Amino acid sequence: MGGNKKKKRKKRKIIIFIVELILLIILLAALFLWSKYQRMEHVDNIETEDVVNNDLANTTQEVLKGYTNIAVFGLDNEKSGVFTSGNSDMIMIASINNDTKEVKVVSVYRDTYLNVGTNEDRYYWKANYAYNHGGPEQAVRMLNQNLDLDIADYVAVDFYAVCKVIDLLGGLEINVEEGAMMDEINIYIAETAAYTGLEPHMIEHPGVQTLDGVQATAYCRIRHDATDFRRAQRQREVLSKMIEKTKSSDILTINKIINAVLDDIRTDLTEMQMISMAAQLLNYELVGTTGFPFELYTFDLSRKYIVAPCDLEKNVRELHAYLFGEYDYTPSPTVLDLSRAIAEDTGKGVGDEQVTGVEEDHYNTNAAE
Repeated sequence: MGGNKKKKRKKRKIIIFIVELILLIILLAALFLWSKYQRMEHVDNIETEDVVNNDLANTTQEVLKGYTNIAVFGLDNEKSGVFTSGNSDMIMIASINNDTKEVKVVSVYRDTYLNVGTNEDRYYWKANYAYNHGGPEQAVRMLNQNLDLDIADYVAVDFYAVCKVIDLLGGLEINVEEGAMMDEINIYIAETAAYTGLEPHMIEHPGVQTLDGVQATAYCRIRHDATDFRRAQRQREVLSKMIEKTKSSDILTINKIINAVLDDIRTDLTEMQMISMAAQLLNYELVGTTGFPFELYTFDLSRKYIVAPCDLEKNVRELHAYLFGEYDYTPSPTVLDLSRAIAEDTGKGVGDEQVTGVEEDHYNTNAAE
């Protein structure tokens, strides 16, 4: 009888020890993530009510609650670590399904003709204008009001951060095509190295090869081999490969990446949001990437190259079908009004669509039809 009591007490002690050990591990992990978080440059949270459409339908608001939508801006600044201004030459929306952890990424073409002002004081011009003239808050507002989204969080990165991550991942395997790409990539390698202070290594031949951080970032920046559509697609390709390699990296490599780039990222994500997302890292799955607008026409307006959506209303319908499975989506009155104004300004609407020459992303595994 006494032996059984001793065994039970011993078993309880073991259970308590295991629970305490688990709690200690959780505490240490939280402290580790918190210490990383403290090194990032943070700003006050963007107030959702200041940047979203006030006329989103209740049904749309309910659907959006099932997703975490984050804006990602890549800044084309000549000086690293500057996040308050600069053209956002990379504009992406990362949409995370909170239940399935599936992630879809949409590039908004930098030259897309949208309302980059406020809803009360509208100003129509290229999408990348918003960040340079109103910072991240205005850039987020631009995405929300034109696309019927509820984004309240953003991450801004510069060339240096991207280069360092790719280097620590051991580079990315990229196909450098013959022709215009091969002619121009070394120009952008030299320019990117000058901006970041990193060493340039010129590419000597076309073909599939492992590119280092400066080379891969230069690959993302080439503008003249085709159009901005190919440029944005290259950005999505590099992002996809970075995610793939990060998920297969060991914890030491991930820690090195975090230490290397935390000083070169600006975000308004809170500490708890970052910890929660970091804990789910291995569960996230990138299932699709694409560009916006889907239907478009390119031409010079006031001697400046623009991308006209054909039309905004139709493209927003397609966007909500792609990201959220809302195949019968009805855009808000704000989007309908903006769509009419943009069509009037550009003279382009439904029926004016042109072929972009860019094939569907080959790593897009779950695009909506």
